[in-house]
Amino acid sequence: MDDNDYPDDTYDEDRNDLTVPCPVCRQPVYEDAPRCSGCGSYLSDADFRQRPSVLAVLLVGMLIVTWLLLYVF
Repeated sequence: MDDNDYPDDTYDEDRNDLTVPCPVCRQPVYEDAPRCSGCGSYLSDADFRQRPSVLAVLLVGMLIVTWLLLYVF
């Protein structure tokens, strides 16, 4: 066998094989993948609506409770 019979082990910088966690199931998926292979959800910004963070929900809830305690009672 000569050197041409073996696969090329050099890193191709143009390849985009970085993975990120799926926002739904947290499985690793390629950054440029249109869908998650684990749960099947779409990964584009147009198809995915992010849930509000727990911190944001707690802050809004605390503001409502504070307003009710100060102004209503």
